[in-house]
Amino acid sequence: MQGNGLMSGFYKISGWISRFAYLNMLWIISSLLGLIIFGLFPATVSTFAVLREWIKEKDQVSVFHSFFTHYKKEFIKSNLLGIILSIIGFILYVDLKFIFHNHNGGWLIISSITVLVCIMFILMVLYVFPVYVTYQLSVFKIIQNSFLYMFVNPRVTIMMVAASITFYCAGLYFPGTTLIFGVSLYSFCIMWYSNRAFIGVQQKKDSLLGR
Repeated sequence: MQGNGLMSGFYKISGWISRFAYLNMLWIISSLLGLIIFGLFPATVSTFAVLREWIKEKDQVSVFHSFFTHYKKEFIKSNLLGIILSIIGFILYVDLKFIFHNHNGGWLIISSITVLVCIMFILMVLYVFPVYVTYQLSVFKIIQNSFLYMFVNPRVTIMMVAASITFYCAGLYFPGTTLIFGVSLYSFCIMWYSNRAFIGVQQKKDSLLGR
């Protein structure tokens, strides 16, 4: 009986590893289909959409069908979001470079504010894709809600940052794993933590409304 239990656990783990590897492969292929520039954001949104289905225990759906259904449906909207985030990120990057090259005393306050804004932007981006696939919102509302969730759930945000650092370090020491299932596994962690945050906020809303 114990041996059967171990074998069952082994097959279950192997199955999930295969799923993550397959999803990671779809992410890479679909990113290339959009020539990376226009494929990256639709591919990432599609990955998070599939992962949300897994977290909601809808793991019997066709990964391929679900992935490319979202890819086609969200192609324009996700790229619009990507363009906006890329522009904001580029402006902040240029500001940082300019400030660090003019680091005299007069720039101390400005540089501190800019660094703080950059950190807040990065933390906000962690919530963008989970918010995108969870709620039917406009691009502006997605950014706005992601920003709010960053503040409402500091503990979850810290866990997401810890996961990001862990995966970054793992990628440095084991670069092959990133190619095999790094993106899908990392996205799963971010989606899982975000989902806990969404549930927590909904429970607070229900409590306030007396439900």
